[in-house]
Amino acid sequence: MGNAVIAPPVQEPPEQLPRFYRVEVEQGVTYRMTQNLDDKFPGQVAAQGLVVEAERQDADFIRCSNGLWLPKRIGRQPLLKAVDDEMQHYEVLVQPGISFRRSMDMEDKSKREFAKFGDRITAYRTEGDWVAIPGGLWLPLCIRDEASSKVTQLLRPEAPRESRRGNRSLEWTYDQAVAELEKDGGDKAPRAIQLQRNESRRSQISVYSG
Repeated sequence: MGNAVIAPPVQEPPEQLPRFYRVEVEQGVTYRMTQNLDDKFPGQVAAQGLVVEAERQDADFIRCSNGLWLPKRIGRQPLLKAVDDEMQHYEVLVQPGISFRRSMDMEDKSKREFAKFGDRITAYRTEGDWVAIPGGLWLPLCIRDEASSKVTQLLRPEAPRESRRGNRSLEWTYDQAVAELEKDGGDKAPRAIQLQRNESRRSQISVYSG
């Protein structure tokens, strides 16, 4: 009788945990400094409706990008809801990039946070010309010059995955850039674009960023 071949045990793929959660309870949830319900950070509350990104998590807690923790539930009461399917994605169009804002005010810049040209940005809500970023920051979709009616597009919705397949370059020709911005900015959009040549003589979108 020959030697029997024993097949290795089948390993289940690791569970894919959600990445983004929304605060569901009306009173908000107080951040914790550790994975301990009693270890509250006084005065630091994630308000109802805020979406946060989980950098680490287990069955009961998530650690947010600010380094603090939020409980997923208290007893049988859920506090957070997974909302990965509700996220919106954008591409940064301007060089070198855009400063995040702490509110929907162009002057209220975050000193540390910056979205670079070509970055993929995840947002969870759109309000007028602004998108809300998980964790409480904001980015402007465009800059409007009321005096001249110029519109400078800063972000655009990410193209469907199929249309991006096989195109690894974030650089556009002038005609491509104008066509994309005209979709959002009307016939005045091309006047908001400045083009500069790179070493390969292809055109890139280049506008003043703040």
